[in-house]
Amino acid sequence: MSWEEESGSFGGEEAFCAARRGDPGSGDAFAAWLRPQVVEIVKWRMRPSLRRWVDPEDVTQIVLLEALTDVARLPDDAGLEDFLWRVKRTARSRIIDQARKHRRLQGDSTVPERPGRFVFAPRSSGPATQRDERKLLERLIRELPRAYGDVVRLIALERLDVSSAAQRLGLRPATVRKRYDRARRALQRLCQQRSRESRS
Repeated sequence: MSWEEESGSFGGEEAFCAARRGDPGSGDAFAAWLRPQVVEIVKWRMRPSLRRWVDPEDVTQIVLLEALTDVARLPDDAGLEDFLWRVKRTARSRIIDQARKHRRLQGDSTVPERPGRFVFAPRSSGPATQRDERKLLERLIRELPRAYGDVVRLIALERLDVSSAAQRLGLRPATVRKRYDRARRALQRLCQQRSRESRS
């Protein structure tokens, strides 16, 4: 079942028309009706893998603000269905924007997919196991400042999303994202330094 079938449009038509007329208090009433619709649209459009790095609430706020601004610019003959179509299109565009932004910030992996001997010394001569890679990452995390190490430990090792990590640490999600990005770059430098040391 699609989000449209689940959410329906009960009460939306009246709130939409009142907001377009500019009735007193209609903006808040329409925003209250529209918000759950936008939440469902964003949830329906965002891939689970992207939700780990991009907070759906952030995207919801952006889309909601744009949608409420867009009401005044609609053609005279546009109805609620046309408006919701525009909201879906806006949500899709903003999600794509956030995905592209994440890819730009992500950069290269901090731990190579096939680590060389300079990074760690596995017990066996076979390929690195997940346990080996986890031990490597834990060792590297200990070399980071505690504020960065805690963020990496929660996101990379405990597999928490940014919002959950922020809640656990008592920080804002934006702060956690910033620290995680800085930690990623610091880990990358540590790996490069070890690589140089092993060759010298």
